Amino acid sequence: DEKCIEKYSFVQSNRLDYLILDGVKWTKREISSAFTLRYFGKRGYDYMAKDMRYPLPSISTLQKYARRINLKQELSKDILVFMVNYAKCLALKDRECILSFDAMEVEKIREYDQALDEVLGPHNYMQVVMARGLFKHLKQPVYIGFDQKMTKQILLDIIKELYLKNINVAAVVSDNCSTNKKENMEKTPLFKISKEHLIVTSQER
Repeated sequence: DEKCIEKYSFVQSNRLDYLILDGVKWTKREISSAFTLRYFGKRGYDYMAKDMRYPLPSISTLQKYARRINLKQELSKDILVFMVNYAKCLALKDRECILSFDAMEVEKIREYDQALDEVLGPHNYMQVVMARGLFKHLKQPVYIGFDQKMTKQILLDIIKELYLKNINVAAVVSDNCSTNKKENMEKTPLFKISKEHLIVTSQER
């Protein structure tokens, strides 16, 4: 909506003159803001770009940038920037989320990453942490770690980063798979077990 657009509008008056030139180089902040608009729907994005002629990166530009996102860095800074822009459009209550983490098996192969110019793998499993909205529809991976067991420190780092981005973590849940069982965590854990869920204790929040 208009209120949301105003909150993260990134085109300044002097930017319009620059857009007339060929070979526009979009900044990360501009790309992230464009991703946020695109998240709300392709029809709305196309309407702003084509009908209203709002200076936005093309869909192909967004796709190229998405392919270059470095997923090796575990807690993705690019994803966090996107979530900052998205959070600006939400009421305080809608910024509450739950972290869920799970270790998934991956195919044990070596693969060439063209964007990083590196050979990756083989790996046994992939640890994924997902931020899920408590009151608002949101499902966004925020952390990926290959052959990485979950630790208290990793979760604390994620909670801290999201808090600094005005997103509050209300709880943490897991499927309790073998790599993430309580005995694999520290002796003084941040969590208490409740059936199949790990819940952040109130003393540590």
